[in-house]
Amino acid sequence: MNFRKNSILIVGLGVALVLLIIALFFLITAQSSYTERWNQMNAAMSRLTALNNRSPFPSTENIDATTAQRDVIKASYSDVVRQLRGAQLAAETIEPARFAQMLEAAIRRIREKAAVEGTTMPAEPGLGFRDYAAGKLPPNDTNVMDRLVFQIKAIEHLVSLLVDAKVASIDGLQREHFDVAAVAAPVEDTSGRGSRGAAPVDTMRTDGRVGQGGVPVPGTSPLYTTERLTVQYTARESAVWESLSRLASSPVCYVIVDVQLANTAQNLGKPVDLKSRVATVVATRPSPISPLGTVPSGASAIAAGIESLSREERVVGGRELVKVSLVVDMYRFRDAVEGEGAP
Repeated sequence: MNFRKNSILIVGLGVALVLLIIALFFLITAQSSYTERWNQMNAAMSRLTALNNRSPFPSTENIDATTAQRDVIKASYSDVVRQLRGAQLAAETIEPARFAQMLEAAIRRIREKAAVEGTTMPAEPGLGFRDYAAGKLPPNDTNVMDRLVFQIKAIEHLVSLLVDAKVASIDGLQREHFDVAAVAAPVEDTSGRGSRGAAPVDTMRTDGRVGQGGVPVPGTSPLYTTERLTVQYTARESAVWESLSRLASSPVCYVIVDVQLANTAQNLGKPVDLKSRVATVVATRPSPISPLGTVPSGASAIAAGIESLSREERVVGGRELVKVSLVVDMYRFRDAVEGEGAP
C-alpha cells in the first residue's frame, strides 16, 4: 500500500483507534460506577424495606418497656429517700406560744445529761436561742416555726453526740438566724400552705461557694435542705476523735464542713535529763552480779532509768486539752413525692 496515496486513510484509522480506546476507557469507568451505585441503591432499598416492615416508634412494646424501667427507677429512688428520711429528725408543727416550753424542756434535758456525764455547758442561756429564752415570741409564721423547732432538735442531737463522746466542756453554740431576716422582710406567701406571716428569708446563705473565713456556704437543692450549726468545745484528743467518729457514724446525716483545733497547753513541761537520771539510779542502786559473774551492761542501767520516770515525765503529748471549733451541716431529705424533685 502506498502511504502517500493512502495517508489520509491511515491517519483517520489511527485517530479512530485512539478514540475507540478512550471510549472503551470511559465505558469501563461508567460500568464500574454504575455497579457501585446499583449496590448502594439495593442496600438502601433493603434498609427501607426493613424499616417499613418494623413496628412504628413509639410502639406499644417500646412504651411498655420504658414505663417498666421508669417504675423501677422511681421505686429505687423512693426506697433510698425513705431510708434517708427514716433516720432524720422528725418535723413538728407547734404554735408560737408553745415554743418557749419546748425550748426550756430541750435545754433542761441537755444540761441534765451533761451534768451526768461531767460535761460543762456554756453559761449563756438559750443555747443559741438567747432572745426566745428571755421570753421573746417567735414570728407567727408556719415556715419559720417549723424550722425553729427543727433547730432545737438538731442542737439537742448534736450536743448529745458530743456529751456521749466525753468532751470536757461545750463552750459555745451558733445557729443560722434566718428568723431575724424573715421578720425584717415580710413577703406574700404563694405556696398555698396558709402561712400567717413572712416567708423565711435566709440572709446567711448566699449564691457564692465560699463564705466568711473560707468556710463553704450551705448548698441548696430540691432534694434536700441543710441546717448549719457551729459548736466550740474543749476535750482530750481521744474525745475529739470520738466526737468526729460519732458524727460520721450517726444515722442522722451530718457533713463536717470545717474543723479547727488549737492546743490549750503552751508549755508541755521541761525535758527530762535522762543521762542525769540514769546516773542517779545507778548510784543509788546496788550493782548486781549476774550468774556468769559479769556486771550488767549500760543498756540495763538506761532501762532502769527509764522505768524510774513517772508517766507525766514520759508522756508529754496528748494529755493536754484541745479546743475545737466545728461547723456541721445536718441534712433534711425531702419526701420522694414532694414537689417536682422526684424523677
